[in-house]
Parts: sequence; C-alpha cells; structure tokens
Amino acid sequence: MQALRRPLLMLVLLVLTSLSPMLAVSSESVESIDEPTDTLMSEVERLALAASMWHVATPTERIQVSLQPSTGVLNMNIGSFDPTVDEHPAPGIGLFNANDFTTTGLAIVQLHAHDGQILEELIDRHDFTPLDFISDEAWLVRLADPPVDSIRSLLVDDDVRWVGAQHPGWRIDASLLAGDASQRLALIPAADLSYGGFESLSLDLIRMGAHNAWCGVGVCEVELPPSMAPSFISSVANDGRIIWIEPTAEFSLHNAAAAAASGVIDVRANATFTLDGSGEMIAIADTGLDLDHPDLTGRVAGVYTQFGLDSSPADSNTGHGTHIAVSAIGDGQSNGNATGMAPNADLVMYALEHDPTGVFGRIGSIYDLLRDAEQKTARIAINAWGANGNYGQYSADSRSVDIFVHDKPSMLPLFSVGDLGSQGASQITPPSTAKNVLAIGASETGSTSGSVASFSSIGPSLDGRVKPDLVAPGVDVCSGRAEEAKTSPGLTCSSETHANGDDVYTMLSGTSQATAVAGGVAALTREFIREEVGISAPSGSLVKAAMINGARDLGSPDIPNNAEGWGQVDLDRTVLPVWDASSPSTSALATFMDDNTPLDAGFGLLYAFELDASHGIDITLAWSDEAGSANAAQSESRLVNNLDLVLVDPSGNEWYGNNFANGFTTSGQASDSVNNVERIKVAPGTLSTSGQWLVKVLHRGGTTQSFGLVVTADATPTPQADLALYNGSIIPSSPEPLRNDLIAIRIGWINQGTLATGSFRVIFEDLTSGDTLFEGDRSALAAGTIDSLLIQHQFVTTGTHSMRLRVDTNDQVAEMNDGTTGIDNNIWEQDIEVTALGVRVVALNDDGTVPVTSEDREAAAIRT
Repeated sequence: MQALRRPLLMLVLLVLTSLSPMLAVSSESVESIDEPTDTLMSEVERLALAASMWHVATPTERIQVSLQPSTGVLNMNIGSFDPTVDEHPAPGIGLFNANDFTTTGLAIVQLHAHDGQILEELIDRHDFTPLDFISDEAWLVRLADPPVDSIRSLLVDDDVRWVGAQHPGWRIDASLLAGDASQRLALIPAADLSYGGFESLSLDLIRMGAHNAWCGVGVCEVELPPSMAPSFISSVANDGRIIWIEPTAEFSLHNAAAAAASGVIDVRANATFTLDGSGEMIAIADTGLDLDHPDLTGRVAGVYTQFGLDSSPADSNTGHGTHIAVSAIGDGQSNGNATGMAPNADLVMYALEHDPTGVFGRIGSIYDLLRDAEQKTARIAINAWGANGNYGQYSADSRSVDIFVHDKPSMLPLFSVGDLGSQGASQITPPSTAKNVLAIGASETGSTSGSVASFSSIGPSLDGRVKPDLVAPGVDVCSGRAEEAKTSPGLTCSSETHANGDDVYTMLSGTSQATAVAGGVAALTREFIREEVGISAPSGSLVKAAMINGARDLGSPDIPNNAEGWGQVDLDRTVLPVWDASSPSTSALATFMDDNTPLDAGFGLLYAFELDASHGIDITLAWSDEAGSANAAQSESRLVNNLDLVLVDPSGNEWYGNNFANGFTTSGQASDSVNNVERIKVAPGTLSTSGQWLVKVLHRGGTTQSFGLVVTADATPTPQADLALYNGSIIPSSPEPLRNDLIAIRIGWINQGTLATGSFRVIFEDLTSGDTLFEGDRSALAAGTIDSLLIQHQFVTTGTHSMRLRVDTNDQVAEMNDGTTGIDNNIWEQDIEVTALGVRVVALNDDGTVPVTSEDREAAAIRT
C-alpha cells in the first residue's frame, strides 16, 4: 500500500503569496512576494480593507475615434482576396455556384468599413439577417425574399462595397475539400434556424447518409461511413441551413498521470478573506458525481443527464467528476485539510460519461448545456476536458461557447487546455480556444512551485491569441474519490475511507485539476464583487478581467507567454493588491472597475485619475466578443469587435494594451486586433510621474460591445460634471396642440457626471417662429440628478414647429461632453405638430387638473 501523502488540496490560495514556501518564485522576479509582516489584521479586517479600496469607475468623457483601416479583403478558409479585383477561388466541380443565393438565400455583403451602425442601417433598409462575420469588413447574410431583388437593391446601395454569392464550396473546410474522409464532422447551423428546426435538420442529416446526428445552437455533429463523406458533404454544403463543415474529434478528460508526490506539503490556506463561495452556483460538466460523498452533502442542486451518453448520474469509472467537484466546492467534512476552494458554493452537475464503456462525450451543443446551467442560476461553469484533436483551432464548439457567452454575458465558463505540453506550441485543445472563456493550464505545486507543469499544453491558439489565459496549481491535488469508481487512477492522500473500504480522497494531476482550482477562485472573486463591492450581477468579463489583473507572473517576468498566459491565479492580489507586501494595511492600492458599459464602433470612453505611477499600474480590459468567423482560415483573427486599451500620462505619452517586453508594458502604439483581453502593466519604481492620467477604451470597429475594465493603482478618480439632454427632455402636455391653445411644456436635463455642475444657463426656442420660450440661469445640479421646468405656451401658427433646448449655453460648466469636448449632448431638437382650431376632449386627472406628461394623459384616458 502506498504511504500516506499529505493532502495538497486546496490551494485556497495558492494563489495567496503569504501562505506557503512552495509559492516562492524565481529570485529573478522583480515583484516582491515577501511574507507579510503586517500580521495584526484578521481576515475580516482584510476583507473590509479590500472592499473599501474597490470603486466603480465612471467615464469622464466620450470621444469619437477613427475606425481600423479598411482592407477590402475577404479572409476565408479557401483564401484571402479582394472580391472586386481578384478572381474568386473555385473549390471544385459542383461546389461553385454564382446563383447559390437564389435557392439558399445566403450571400456575402461587404461594407466599406467595419462599422456595426452602418450594418444596422442596411438591415433596416434591406431586411436581411446577419449570420456570420467575415473579416475584414463583410458579413454572411440571409437575404430577404425574393433574394434576386434583394441582391439588386444591395448592389446599388452606396454603403455596400460588394455583394455576391457564398459558393457552396466556401462552406467546407480545406482538409475536406482535399479528400480527408473524416467519419466525424461538426456542422455550424445558420443563426436564423429556429429551435424547432434543429430536430428536423438532424433527421435530414441522417437521410443524407449520416449514421448518427444531433443539432443544437451553434453546432451539429454527425458520424458517417467514409464512403458517404463526399456525397454527404456536397449535399450539406448546398442545403442552406449549414454555413460551415469541418472535421471534429472525440473529447477526452485532462488528467496527467498521478505524480510520485515526494515532498508534497500541506497548502491548505486559511487566508481567504472569509470568502467561501456563499451564494454562488457552480456548474460542472464531467463524468458524473458521487452524490454520497460527505464533502458535498446538502449542496448539490442536481445531477442532470440529458446531454450525456446515458441516463446514469453515477461516477462509476475513473471518478473524475467527483474529484473536480470536491476540488472546487468540497467542505472538508471528512478531512479539513482537503477543503475545496469555495466550500459553501452550490453545485449543478452534468453527467456526460457512458458508464458501461467509460466513453466520455456529449449529445447537444455546449450552448444548450450552458444555457441550461444558466437557467439553474450557475454563473461559473467548470469544464475539465477538451477535444482529442484539432489542437489550437477555433472549432465549431469554440464558436458555440462564444455565441452563448455573448448572448448571456453574466456567465464565465472555464475550460482546461489539455495535457500535451511535450507536443510543442499551439496544442491547446478546443473549446478552450474560445475567446470568451478562461482557458486554464497547470502550474507546479510543492517543491518545484513557481513554474508551469511540464504536461500543461502550450499556446497560442492558431490565430495568435494568448492561450492559456491563466494557470492554476494542478499537480498532486488531493480531492474527493467517488466511492463507486472502479478504476480511479490516483494515489492515496489521506487515511479516511468510504464504507466499502476505498479511500475518501485521492491525488491526481492535470489541467483538469487546475481548472477546478481556478473555477473555485472565480467563484470567490465573483462573491467578493457581489457581496463586498455591491455589483449584484457582475459580468463574466469583469470577473475574468479581475482575475487576470491580479495574476502572478511565474518565474522571470515574461507575461504574456505561451505556457502561463497572463500568469497564475492569485486571489490575494486580485482582491487586495498592494505595493508593499510586507505592510498590506498601509500600502493597499485602489481598484477601479467599470462593467457592462456599451460602446459603439467609432467611439471611445476616457477615465481620468490623479495617479502616482511610482507604485505601479495594472489595467485589464476584457469583453465577451461576438462569435468569430465560421469559415476563416485558422490563422486569421477571430476578433469581431476590436477594442483598444490605452494609457496616457500627464505629458501625453501613450501606452497601448498588450505591448509587452519582459513582463511589462513598453511604449509604442501597436494596436492589438487579435485578442479580446488587453493588459497594461507598469512595474513599481519605473515611472515617477504624478498628475492626471487617462485610461482610454476605444472601439476601432464592429458592433456595439460592452466590456469589463479593472484599473489598479495609487490613484483617485478625477470627478467631472456632464449635463445631458435625452429623449423626453421636451414633453408637451398635448402631442398635437391646437393653434392658440394654452399648453404646458416640460423641459428637463440630467447631470450624468460625477461632480456637481455649479450654475448654468438654459435656452428653449421655437426655431420655426423665432420665439424664445425660456432663457435663464439654473442653480447647481448634483451628480446623478435630474432637473426640469414647466412652462406655459401658445402656438399661434399651425404646422411643424421645430423646438430646440440647450443647456450650459455660455459654457460655465466644465463637462465630459459638450460642444467643445467629447460628444455634444447639450442640445436637443424635437418637432411639435400644431393643428387648426377644433374640438378636443381632454381626460382630466382625478383631482381635476390637466395631465401634463404623456404617461399622465394615458392614465387619465384609461380611467375615463
């Protein structure tokens, strides 16, 4: 029997620099991780201090920015070309059809610029449905009926650079065109296919020659005999309901061999800020669950099998799912040293394994699975598995995940990157290649801590994105063993046993285990933002940005890199960043965040801070991007909405996101058009400039995009007022007043800034008649408040009267946005139709007064 090993679970924070010598990094690191000497603070006090240092950041200005330069090129799997100049690639006989749109309704519409607002205007004019983005400035669309007329109208629209057919062969992966007789295919159904259409499409795929087929949102999968592949692929490519066909692979769990465990030490951490995962529901899709495991008692909401290969919820083979679950949320009931990362979180489990054979797989799309978990209130989803093939690729499954997270941005899925570290670069397993997930690799624990585990798969993704996103401890993790598991590969790590004599805990290594650790940290981070900072429903992007912002660079400073991504998860640095680790109570840095603020292409937001750069600066921007192109070459960027992160010092010098050397930001203005995470990291002691610094978030192209932003520095925000007018700033008591009828008009404005305004002047005019209805000064308006004024007026002429309301007409208030700065929101114009004299019946209020607003008039009319 193996000698007992000291349990290494659970790394509640391993992650925390002060708790164990195993966390010491290379002496070459410039960041101090000295053990804090400030030992008088309790965990409750540390939590209170951390919460007091977090603040909501409000943009101080909205500006217009230039869009990314247009190229006129279509970047597709079959090749890159300018459709107005170059010959269109011909995929083969029967797969090139210039009139394909007449039967499928599919066409490519190329714009002059990557501008989502123009796309929306085109949709309004031509009633087509966008289905997929094609870089650099095009969209695959479903034309309105009849498609021939729709094509003709698009051809003469000045906003359209080119429109034409998407040939059937352009929907097929190049390897299949070359004759690869794959027996397993992934198909991407068009976004306009209804839920009811998935079942009929599955049946049709079987009629076309597939042995087995299922369809869900974002992906279908089929199995077919190799002899049927050519005819099947041709039929599907011409169907019109499928926009992409590619080979796929089976899934595998990400367990490396259990280590010898010599020198393993107990790293059960007690410095967790008293965070325990309360109020968090975590979803795990895995092999199943030992529902009787004592460390999970009372916190399993359910084990569901509708996406699995059989109806059994049990974890009867390797026990992988139970090990992952206890790693994430186990409460240490049997052994306190084996407590999970979030021991008070709840769990919803999806059992995917086929118990009789041990085959691990899935029926239904990842979108459908995550949607079910989201409906069951899960906001963190742990997936410790990936495809056994298509390494580094942005696969149909990757795209399905991105569709879901863009649709439901409150969710943060985590995926393990795989255990292929010895195979070289770009061996990341899909769907961890998705943009909107946290892709997790494994770091060492024990005597060789401070480095990435040798088995952990190495990035980047084939399109050049930073992968993994983060690493977490994943070596010799002692966690729960399923009592019913027949072939658990782990080693004994405690003396406790189940009723049948098997161990309660077992020790395993792998990126699977690392993903469970990171998922628990994500739950604690989200709990902190909810309960302590007061953001009741933080986006997955904000949680992701916070975790990346607080990650530790392992060894010599060199982030981002293909082994650790942005570093190792570190709850301590995420929640309570400090500039002097030996005295946290006096060196805590402020953290500012913005979440779910929408931004249109061609615009940017500015955040102003009084900042002392000598203590370092950390900024992370993350956003849940739209799903990447289904049919671009794997080497092409999958970014749809291109945001830029920029830091500006008081002298006007700029630093752009993701320009790094030796682990820190370097000067230069190279814009990243590949990643949907951008970072700026300034080392303490490298810059001494104090004064007003600016953080810019710029939208260089795409559709409207929200984001999560985290800024950590020795800083305070620069407050600023912002008077604004809005839809409802001019409300007449009658929507169509009569000539010479005395009516009331309410005019209103808001200070949407962060500073009181001081007095300002307001002018309300009838531009048609030349009359000034009101001109006068208004007293100071506090931040975030609305003011209004009711005036009486008679229109003496009929017809359209163009009314104009202006605030701060003499520029007395320094604003974020006005006629000279940002976007001019100090003017509102609105037409009022005045009709001839006649009889009007007006429903009065209950007290006999005439209703003023449209809401009051509607309510009075209902009562009448």
